[in-house]
Amino acid sequence: MKNFNKLLALVFVISILNTSCNNNDVIPDLTDGISGTYIGSINVVSPSYQNASYVVTVSKVSSTRVRITPQGSEASTWEQDVMKPSSTSVTCVVCTTNQLTFDMSHSPITIAYNYNNSAEQFSGSKQ
Repeated sequence: MKNFNKLLALVFVISILNTSCNNNDVIPDLTDGISGTYIGSINVVSPSYQNASYVVTVSKVSSTRVRITPQGSEASTWEQDVMKPSSTSVTCVVCTTNQLTFDMSHSPITIAYNYNNSAEQFSGSKQ
């Protein structure tokens, strides 16, 4: 009986050690579908600037982070972590000075952002 208890304890320990600790959860890639070139209208507060055919490039940094590259405005290139609160939108994780939303409810995908506390606003469609 003593050997049986030892064998039972050994089997228990082996089963605990054999339990997988690997987290194979797949993190969805939120940035593949939204990366690309967007054309739309921009409004810069200071210095005053408007353009109805403005180009913004969205690049993938990681599966949950994008780089926004405005073409020729006062804004500099900036990066933002994103999340997907619904099946039809991607938005910033913590919106402080830069608000960012991608609307995927229709085609083409649209982007809207307010850069630097609304010093620059852009709204456009993916090309």
